[in-house]
Amino acid sequence: MDNRGVRYSFSLSELRYLLFKKKNCPDCNTKLTKQKSFEIRTDMFQNSGIDPILASGSKVKQYSYAFKCDQCGYEISLSNLSKKGKK
Repeated sequence: MDNRGVRYSFSLSELRYLLFKKKNCPDCNTKLTKQKSFEIRTDMFQNSGIDPILASGSKVKQYSYAFKCDQCGYEISLSNLSKKGKK
């Protein structure tokens, strides 16, 4: 069965952080490397804005972003990084 959809799951503040903010390591202040990963899910609820829709039997790639520091090995998810950036 082919993939039937793609899903990115992040809030507006996370999207803003992903697109516009500088991503530096909180420990050593060097630039973080973006890592994009995905998980293939089946029987997943999709939000249509009004009612959730069950996409039964179809495969959906759910993407997530994480960041890693090449110098010290620090790893952090996009949601945690955007929360630290607000402080």
